[in-house]
Amino acid sequence: MRSHGFKDDARVAAFYLARGADHDASAKCQRFRASYSFFPAGIRHDLYIIFKGYPAEVDYEKARGLFKGLSFKAIYTSDDSFDIGSYYIAAAQASHDYVCFLNTSSEIQSDGWLLKLVGNLELPGVGIVGASGSYEAPAPHPGWKASTFPNIHVRTNAFMMRRTEFLATQPDDFLADKIAVYQLEHGPNSLTRQMHRRGLQSLVVGRDGRGYSPAFWPISETFRQGNQRNLLVRDNQTETYRGASPALKQLLFASAWGKGQVMDELLLSGDIDACWKRKLKA
Repeated sequence: MRSHGFKDDARVAAFYLARGADHDASAKCQRFRASYSFFPAGIRHDLYIIFKGYPAEVDYEKARGLFKGLSFKAIYTSDDSFDIGSYYIAAAQASHDYVCFLNTSSEIQSDGWLLKLVGNLELPGVGIVGASGSYEAPAPHPGWKASTFPNIHVRTNAFMMRRTEFLATQPDDFLADKIAVYQLEHGPNSLTRQMHRRGLQSLVVGRDGRGYSPAFWPISETFRQGNQRNLLVRDNQTETYRGASPALKQLLFASAWGKGQVMDELLLSGDIDACWKRKLKA
């Protein structure tokens, strides 16, 4: 099945990261496989499994066996470049127009999940889409520039970009530590901000298929909101929220969304950098 307006010669790749060093990696892979098999993607695509962090060949063999019966291409990476480092390696080995990345904890929640991501990325002026986003501004760490609230960023799980644009965001320095990884997700030079500086929008895509602009993320019923009923893809962070006490849920909601209101006209205009500058002066 093709999305409306999708070119016949265009191709989509979905990459799932099967990281052996993750806690309970086998169960996570099985949950992903079950959700991938249950929910049709809605669009023709190639599935890649990125096998990463297994101590020996026999462990790789067991991991590959978890996906027996699926049509997929295997990519093998070392465990020293974090999730997003493996995504860059994998994307460089593909030739598709669109690339979607899912981490080890991913569980698909909707029919047509990949079609919904593609359909929104194809909208004019869109540079990155994902199943969840956040305004959270993490506490500063030594040696890196902190971001201020609202720190608009698409979370780097179940996100999709054009392959050439994603590869162009790869930093010159090796992703040697978590700080470098955090910078790419929610730092001043995050994937989202790089797209915004090019005049391209970021959208969170819900189970309903709608692409929400950043102004409306706090009321999209996706990440850390209510019962997260509109989530397109679950992961470890969304499950932490789902199982939290009411008091902890309030704290998690506030860290992601503040008071949870739709943002002001600067966000509605799409001028994200201007919004940050205005907030800093306030």
